Amino acid sequence: MITTRTVSTKMDAKATAKTTVLSLDWGNTPAEVVNGPVGVLTSQALTVHMQGNWRKTSIPATFSFKVNDYRAGMRVGLTPEQMQNVVLDKAKVDPKARAELIALLQGMK
Repeated sequence: MITTRTVSTKMDAKATAKTTVLSLDWGNTPAEVVNGPVGVLTSQALTVHMQGNWRKTSIPATFSFKVNDYRAGMRVGLTPEQMQNVVLDKAKVDPKARAELIALLQGMK
């Protein structure tokens, strides 16, 4: 079962909110659980968790994840798209990071 919701996230208190379409893949979780109190609380907790992660990197326009990958005690790394966004966002605001990225890309001939 997949549920979709739209969330607004700010990088900080002064920033403009960006909207993300969030898709949660519940796997084989029964609909009674997903739509019940446990599912609602899980969805809210994961949304807040993801927003915290995005504030450290960048806020995506769309994001999908498997709920079961985020159970207690599990560590989940960044996706390749998230890693790329981190690098690009840093290059936008840090001239040294931009120069290093340009040099790295020019050396890939």
